[in-house]
Amino acid sequence: MERETAVANTKADPPTLATIGELPMVVKAIRDYAPQSDFANLCLVSQQFYHVGNVMLYESITLLSKGNRDTRSILALKRTLTARPWLAFYVRRLRCLSHHRGRISADDLEDSSLLGILSDLLSLLERLEDLEIVDCFPQSSEGAERLNQSLRWVPSLRRFTCNLRVPQWPQPAPKLYAVNTSILKGALSLPSLLTFSTTLEEDPLAEALSLPANSSISTLSLNNLFVSTETFRTILAALPQITDLNLEFVRFIDSYDSHVSRHVDCRELQTAISGFTLKLRRLRVVADFRSVEGGDPCQGGGDDAPWGVLSTLNLKAFPMLTELELSPELLLGWKVESSPELSACLPCHLESLYLRYDYGAWYDSVWDFERLSEKLRPYIDHQSSLRSLTVEYFDFLEDEITTLSSSLRTECEHAGICFRLRLI
Repeated sequence: MERETAVANTKADPPTLATIGELPMVVKAIRDYAPQSDFANLCLVSQQFYHVGNVMLYESITLLSKGNRDTRSILALKRTLTARPWLAFYVRRLRCLSHHRGRISADDLEDSSLLGILSDLLSLLERLEDLEIVDCFPQSSEGAERLNQSLRWVPSLRRFTCNLRVPQWPQPAPKLYAVNTSILKGALSLPSLLTFSTTLEEDPLAEALSLPANSSISTLSLNNLFVSTETFRTILAALPQITDLNLEFVRFIDSYDSHVSRHVDCRELQTAISGFTLKLRRLRVVADFRSVEGGDPCQGGGDDAPWGVLSTLNLKAFPMLTELELSPELLLGWKVESSPELSACLPCHLESLYLRYDYGAWYDSVWDFERLSEKLRPYIDHQSSLRSLTVEYFDFLEDEITTLSSSLRTECEHAGICFRLRLI
């Protein structure tokens, strides 16, 4: 009888305070590993799970659309937050991503309504910290202006990514340039913004760009950057506090456009970033050469080529730079005999070096793995601050490169450097 009573009392014991206090940690661990749909179903298991998990579900929201007129997910979220305003209080990150269906329809050539509808949604999200918009359909200037007005009512916004471009259009679209520059100006007017990422394809008939100065943005990413040198300098001049800079240049090898050079001039790039000499900590530079008329970008190269990379970068004067990612041609040029030593063009306190394989397949490229390794060895021996070295190479030669890289890997290990070979 006493044993039965003891068992009954044990079953009736409520959860301890310690168990309830640990519930958020348990739910968070499940959220980090479980698919979003499974986690949402888990929140319906009990009232305790619902209260804890529901908050986490709304902390980060991703909305997907499959067409120019597909705004169902945004409208559904807006209805939910309008009916339950307290849920909007928990939204910290919002991602709106669109994907092209593959076949161009009449709707795809019309202006998307995404920015306008999204603006109405943002008016409910006063505590939003991170906003990402990726859309591959035409946009209107009116939608961009509505977005700018809505962002002024989001005082907590810290990170803003807005990548708008139309990949089915083979060349830069003048109308989209007006939209992107409008959003760029709006972003620079936000005093709380710390990180900004955008695309920019310049209209040759556009007026000279004028931007407000912004002293809060420290991380800048310019993707699909097809602009003149003057416009590029104007953008950087408006952001004097940049510490992290990600540049992805695009150049077209065809002659349909004349206001943007078919080359990327490293000397001009170095002049443009010279204002960040004592601030820049991370730098990533990519230059992508494309053809509208079916030309072969691999026929480009250095100073004597019809397109490609001119001159070289010397980053020795950037003492705060600790992370660098670029192709070796931007540092060493296109000729082995006239290439500088890495120690002469890299900063003294560099900790991470990532060498890309952007031009390894070009006819003028001289930096195969063996020659690049010879250039790296003296730098590794005398560079005490380097902690990470990553080298990209073509995976077609995997067996050969793995063998060649073994000695370089050993030298890095002896120097306390983590070496990575990334096959692409």
